Amino acid sequence: MPDFKGLIVITGASRGIGLALVYCFLKAGFPVLAIARNAASMRPHKHLTSLDADLTDQTIIAGIADRVEMMALPIAVLINNAGIQNAIDFTEASIGAETIARMMRDEIALNLTVPILLIHSLLPLMLRPGGTIVNVTSLVSRQPKPSAPVYSATKAGLASFTPIASGAIAVRGNSSGGSRAAAGGHGNDRWPRIWKNVSSSHGPFNF
Repeated sequence: MPDFKGLIVITGASRGIGLALVYCFLKAGFPVLAIARNAASMRPHKHLTSLDADLTDQTIIAGIADRVEMMALPIAVLINNAGIQNAIDFTEASIGAETIARMMRDEIALNLTVPILLIHSLLPLMLRPGGTIVNVTSLVSRQPKPSAPVYSATKAGLASFTPIASGAIAVRGNSSGGSRAAAGGHGNDRWPRIWKNVSSSHGPFNF
């Protein structure tokens, strides 16, 4: 791992890949801010701060930045892991437009809008040099899943946004010793690959 012990911020942190990453970083000695709808249910640890948050309510983004500032630690790694997948059949006439709109709104917000807003809000608080941003995407960003069209589209959007963000960060002088952005896909091997890439370099990357 890098030779600094800045703060790790992880969304979708209470289960699955997010939970695995939380305890992976804790084991390495990093302080972790774990954000999830039920983060308070996580097993306590002296270096773990949990924050209950429904990220589909985008007004909470400013509160996350405030919490980080209160912790008085630069962010070493921001991992945008939270996501939601809904099965939506646009050909089914019995599904009302309002229902589809609500399902779409939540997916687009959590899977695409929130990561972008978090990067915008937390980038000034990133460790320099050496900060890392990881956007967790999915294989469906390249091979869309017919039963989850909106989810597939949002993950494709996030995968497309990541190199754009990397370029913008680099232009502002935050790369090559500043912050870096990455996109990673789903799969049981995902967190070791995230860990390996976070461990090895300090500039924008995709994997």
